[in-house]
Amino acid sequence: GANQFIARDVTYSNVGDASFIQFSVLPSIKYYPFRSFYVGVGAGVSLTFSASTSYSKQIVTKVVTDNAGKATEVFYPQGETDDPYIKEFPSEDPDNVAGAVFDGMIYAGYELTIYKRLKVGPRLAYMLPLTPTITDPELKLSSIVATLGVRYLLQ
Repeated sequence: GANQFIARDVTYSNVGDASFIQFSVLPSIKYYPFRSFYVGVGAGVSLTFSASTSYSKQIVTKVVTDNAGKATEVFYPQGETDDPYIKEFPSEDPDNVAGAVFDGMIYAGYELTIYKRLKVGPRLAYMLPLTPTITDPELKLSSIVATLGVRYLLQ
């Protein structure tokens, strides 16, 4: 008949976005193997003040065929979403966010003397999560951080 149900595999792309506001303390030990180049390691704690997540689901397989070879378009129903192939779910403030997150850190940087005792330079760090940011399901966030440091020698 005209209203047959035929099961077909449809591929989706699932995209999630998480946003966190955190305050971090990251003490470390720095070593200068060369005059201006340094490396370091450290550990830190980040306190989470707020978090939000959002999620979308995109239809990748936009056309399927039935047993007779007839092509049928796959889409979300009209009125459910603005784009017939992408469904946006409402943002959420998850309640399973860790209040404190512990990280390990390794970094490397280079300092240039700008004026007498004033030094400035780039630093590249890798943050390795030791504890999860979201607990269920578990989500650990690693990151690569680029910073510009300024140091004034007091001696």
